[in-house]
Amino acid sequence: MTRHQAYARLGLIMALYVALAVLYSLSLPLHKAADEIAHFRYARFIAQHGRLPLTQAEREQADYKANQPPLYHALVAALTGWSDSPDPPQLKFVWESPRADLAEILLDTTRLANTIDETWPYRGAVLMWHLGRAVTILCGLGVIAVTFLTALELFPGRYRPAVISAALIAFVPAFIFYSAALSYEPLFAFIIGLYFLFLIRVVKGDTRPRNFVALGLFLGLAVMVKYAAVILPLEV
Repeated sequence: MTRHQAYARLGLIMALYVALAVLYSLSLPLHKAADEIAHFRYARFIAQHGRLPLTQAEREQADYKANQPPLYHALVAALTGWSDSPDPPQLKFVWESPRADLAEILLDTTRLANTIDETWPYRGAVLMWHLGRAVTILCGLGVIAVTFLTALELFPGRYRPAVISAALIAFVPAFIFYSAALSYEPLFAFIIGLYFLFLIRVVKGDTRPRNFVALGLFLGLAVMVKYAAVILPLEV
């Protein structure tokens, strides 16, 4: 397989991934993915206030993901916050209405009642939520790209394993699902992938300073997405 063929196939893989992820995103009701409401409320708080929550009351307003580092949520807030609006339609959080018990029973939900307000054309908070999902889809594209580059680093000049690796990642149903929802996992995976890409280069003997700078940069960014990244230096 030539270099041109490999990159053409990578482009096709990425296009198919985007198509599937968008289909998932448009079909998946808001909040049906794990922790999606918490991610949205944290990002929305940052967008509305221009800062992180400071008090316990604000942390409760921003929901339980407010105890996590803010990089993903700040990114979503910066890119999508302009679309939010205090005007109708508004999301129907069940705890905000005295009819919450009825909504929980009839709609089989514990946090958000999905209504016709969430259908196209998207507006206000619903639009912000879908745009946030689009940000996550783009993070998933980064994961596919870094997988391709890492395979090339491990097998220089061998494009077939790189294309196969990218395809294996791109078409895992769980990967598409989480990339189509509000989730910091794809961004976390993308940054960790970049960390290991440069780590492989260092292990192979490329000890130029820029590689160590990149390792420190991506380690810091990963910790700003999830605290779990603090163990990355132990992977050397």
